Order: sequence, then structure tokens, then C-alpha cells
Amino acid sequence: MASAKAADRDVVTGLAGARRWLVGTAGRWFPGLAARVRERRDQRARARVPMRATPWGFQFAGALPDPGDPGEQAHARVLEGIVSACDVFVDVGANVGFYTCLARARGRTVIAVEPFPLNVQSLARNAAANGWTDIEVQPLALAERAGTGTLYGRDTLASRVEGWAVAGDPWRQDVALSTLDTLLAGRFTGERLGIKVDIEGGEFDLLRGAAETLDRDPAPAWSMEISFSENHPAGANPHFAATFDQFFSRGYAAATVSSRGEEPVIAADVAHWVAAGHRGFGSINYVFRRVR
Repeated sequence: MASAKAADRDVVTGLAGARRWLVGTAGRWFPGLAARVRERRDQRARARVPMRATPWGFQFAGALPDPGDPGEQAHARVLEGIVSACDVFVDVGANVGFYTCLARARGRTVIAVEPFPLNVQSLARNAAANGWTDIEVQPLALAERAGTGTLYGRDTLASRVEGWAVAGDPWRQDVALSTLDTLLAGRFTGERLGIKVDIEGGEFDLLRGAAETLDRDPAPAWSMEISFSENHPAGANPHFAATFDQFFSRGYAAATVSSRGEEPVIAADVAHWVAAGHRGFGSINYVFRRVR
């Protein structure tokens, strides 16, 4: 969620005092010790986040959609619609599990995919608070192929793109990689899938490992965050147009989600934005539904 990401960016860029020393000198001299100290500190901080009742009918500890942000509220409503229309909800980049909990509270089968270990722990805490033991949690990142990769950064800004959002952020760790096609292979045949993807710059890589999922019948409904220039260390997303083409070439229609609701996006819009060097309208949140 945008507000949570802004807060995490402020935390990382506002390092001071003992933490700055930990990130710098101690982190270089004693990386193992620094990682353990950081992990224990963060676990204690997460454990202190209060569990509270939400308007969506479940208990939750973590950031909720900002009621003062019309765009964030619009995005939440679109995802609620996707959840309502699906049988199985796949939450890729689940973070601490708000949309995982939303879907499970609506009685959906839920798969939550999240590589950052501390987020996985928080997600498990949120599921346990509601008595849910049937959420499938996959502690990995989805990519073009299975293996091992590096996750840079932390919390809502953790990304497989080095330098994402915060230049010089030193935190990194190895994570397991799989593909969306592998995760869903032979499962949920004939069922309606809703797929939320919020993985901080890794969307095109994920889609290259999701050809079978994109071609499913019935076709999944997708919600995907796709940055144009936001957060990219190189200043622009080198795969922006190609990411949309993965959908357009398979008969999906696209829309951007903003405070005005869903606004259609066609291939000519994407080409114009790339040529102009900036997005012409809407937000970084998009929905894709097959129309043919």
C-alpha cells in the first residue's frame, strides 16, 4: 500500500545514530552480527504492532488502506471486486497479508507468496489471530525460472531490483525463486483465479514464468503494480511496454486504477507514455481482464 511504502522509505532514508553505525561500520566488519541484531530488533518491533478489528471483518496487525487517500481506497475497492469474483486468490507480494486476510475472510482459497522472512512471520501472526490454518504461504519470490536470487531492501520496499526506491540501502539476502506456472501447475483447473502482484519492479520477470497461467481458461483477473519511473534506480522501467504486451498479446484489456476509478489503457497509450518519458494519466496500479 502506498502509505506503508512511503513510511518504510522514510524509515530507511532516516537512519541515524546507532542504526546508522550498525548499517555502516558494524555491518561491514561484522555482517553476521549486524544481521542478527537487526533481525531481533525488527521481530520485537513487529510483535508490538497491535492487533485490531478491521471494517472488513477480520483482525489485523499492520497498515490498512489509507482512508484519506482516494487512490488507495479505489485500489482496495477494485481488489475487493476481484476477490468477490474469484474462487482462488493468489497474493503475490503479500507483505503482512492484508489482501490475503481480505480474501480468506470472504471464504476464498488463498495462496500468499512473500519472500521477506519478517513479513512471512507477520502474515502468519495475522492468519493465526483469525483462526485460519488453511492459507497456503509460499516463502519465496516468483520469477522467470526457479533457483535462488537476491532480495534487496526490506519491508514494503523489498525488491529483486538492486537500488529500488532507496539508493544505497545495504540490506540484502538470498531467497528461493520459483515460477507462477510451477506454483499453479495442475491445480484449480476450471476455477476462477484472482491474482494480485505487488513485487516492486519484478513484474516482467514474473510474467515470463507465467505463460501457462496467462493462457488459462477461464483467464485470471489480475491486479498488478507497474511503476513507470517511480522507484526505478535507472530512472525508468526498461520493461514497461513489454510488461503490458504480455497481456495485450493474449487478449487482455488493461485499466489503470485511480481516484476516478478504472480508466482503460490501450497499447497506443503505453507507447505514447514511453515515447514521452512519463505516464499520461492514472496510477501505477493496473487491472487486466481477458476480453477475447
